[in-house]
Amino acid sequence: MTSVTRNCFCFFFLLTVACTSKEAKYEIQEMRDAEEIIQETTQSSFLVQMKQKTSIMQKAARESLNYEEREIEAEKLGWEKRKIILRYDIPGQPVVMEVTEPTDAGKMTGLSIFYYQDGDLFAVTQPYANYILEKGKLKIWTDENWNENNEISVENWLDRENNLVEQSENYLKLFDINL
Repeated sequence: MTSVTRNCFCFFFLLTVACTSKEAKYEIQEMRDAEEIIQETTQSSFLVQMKQKTSIMQKAARESLNYEEREIEAEKLGWEKRKIILRYDIPGQPVVMEVTEPTDAGKMTGLSIFYYQDGDLFAVTQPYANYILEKGKLKIWTDENWNENNEISVENWLDRENNLVEQSENYLKLFDINL
């Protein structure tokens, strides 16, 4: 083999390896992009299902479940009292709890809804956000339109998680329920 032939062979070998390497990198990136799309689609489908589930639960709870109502004294002078309605199928087992939320003027026009399944808080809808929890841990935080919010600091995430669980526990105590 002459040196020219050897150099040409080495050039074509390196070119083939380089092309294969670039093609492999492109295919790997395509696979990663596809995985990301699948995850986003799955997440989006899950959020649509959760939105439907909470809506159905709220409607069914209002139409067919037993309920008890409590009021909390006004938080500030001139504000309305906060109302809490607990809806349940079996006494001591909450399904849905509705809590009025104040405007800046103290009018109770907003509504937070806490959803329970088998005694566990699994979702909360509020006037400006929605939350999905699993075993007391906040898993998903969305805006009021169920668009996921990914720009939340760890500190804010943990604060909100603790706040939601604490609110649920405190409101349930008004009905003598400790989960």
